[in-house]
Amino acid sequence: MTAAWLELCRAAVEDVRGVLGDLPGRAEREPVVGTGLGGDETTAVDEAAERAIVGRFAGSGESFRLVSEELGEKSFGDGTGPWVVLDPIDGSLNAKRGVPFFSVSVAIADGPTMADVRFASVYDFGAREEWTAERGRGAFLDGQPHSAQPPKDEREILSF
Repeated sequence: MTAAWLELCRAAVEDVRGVLGDLPGRAEREPVVGTGLGGDETTAVDEAAERAIVGRFAGSGESFRLVSEELGEKSFGDGTGPWVVLDPIDGSLNAKRGVPFFSVSVAIADGPTMADVRFASVYDFGAREEWTAERGRGAFLDGQPHSAQPPKDEREILSF
């Protein structure tokens, strides 16, 4: 089942690439088109990315319960499958401004708590890296096992 979700997450990333191509600049991405169930403003890029990913997942034939910032909670199929937690544009302020520090974030869980998460996928559009993790198997960067070894030198990040 995890392999199927990994492929769906990868396809969703390609869907979001298409959305970004269709909405190439701030003028197209930034307009507020509504309010999500989480209470935040929904911008055009948020709505388009979520629509594309939800369409992809719904078309998979999998049964699942979706939890998303814009849609809230919604069941697909018979709703008895896993919980799918989705942030289609994690860092939407950056995405709508053209700053390449944002991601597609998905978690697949067997229940409603963080302890129930069994698979997660984060695609970082800035670094073009795919991070995944699977309970009992560890974390992976671009399909390769990720070492938990800390960096040799202290790193400092300064942002304005």
